Formats: sequence, structure tokens, C-alpha cells
Amino acid sequence: MLHIFETMFFILLDPVEGMDVLEQRNLPQNPDRASPAGPFLKSEIPFEGYFSGTLSLLVPYSLSEMLAQNFMGFEEEVNEPQILDVSGELANMVCGNLFSVLDKNSVYVLGTPATQRIAPQAGQGLLEAADLTLKFMAEDQPIILQIQFNPKAS
Repeated sequence: MLHIFETMFFILLDPVEGMDVLEQRNLPQNPDRASPAGPFLKSEIPFEGYFSGTLSLLVPYSLSEMLAQNFMGFEEEVNEPQILDVSGELANMVCGNLFSVLDKNSVYVLGTPATQRIAPQAGQGLLEAADLTLKFMAEDQPIILQIQFNPKAS
């Protein structure tokens, strides 16, 4: 995942442990960026294979905008449909890369990513509902990756 952000979006990620990144009171804030209290984009992509479930990425809207500009090579503003498309593509790249690295022997089928704007309070509820949660910081803003596995059929 770190490699995808660095090579495709020109952003470095720093893993975060032991803190709630949606309430990052003690971290330095970049005054040129929106506060983590602003809206987030949640991109979800279902996957099926040896393991099945849903991968979700939670990214502040302002950071999603920067990621879209970097990915598309634009210096000017990008519009909301472009931001949503790039956010979905990011989830697709992360999910595909994750399972190709973790499980080289199985075949995974990825569904179509879906992205929506959510309030930070809704993001807090997501943090408590997943089987796996990884937290990162990029540009003084949180990025959260979650995986919810479907129960195995008997």
C-alpha cells in the first residue's frame, strides 16, 4: 500500500499505532489543509476468493482532492466526479495489491468500487466495525484502511 501511494500519487504514508486518527489533537496541523473534522470520502470495494469481504478506505476530502490532482497530473483543480473516480481507483489498486502480496496462490475477483462523501462522525463508527483496521498519516491527515471479512460458508 505504501508503494502505491508513493509511486502513483506522490504521497508518503506514515503508519500510526495506538491512537484515534480522527481525533488527532496533538499532531501538527498544516494550515493550508482542511481540518480532519471536514468531510471524508469512503471508498469500498468487494472482493471474493479464498477470503471474501469488503475493503474500505477512509480519506479526508481535501486529501482525496490532492491525490486526484497528483494521479491525473493536474496542477489546476479537479472536479468532484474526478475525485470520486480516483478515490475508487485507489481502493481498487490497494485491494488488488494487498491480496497479490498476501496470498499469491489464490485468485481474487474484485468488484466495482463505490465512493461516497461521509461526515467525520460516520467515520468514527466505521472504525469500530471492521475485522482489520490500519491507520496512516499523509500530509498531516488521516487515511484509514479497513477490511471486513464475510463469514466462511460451512
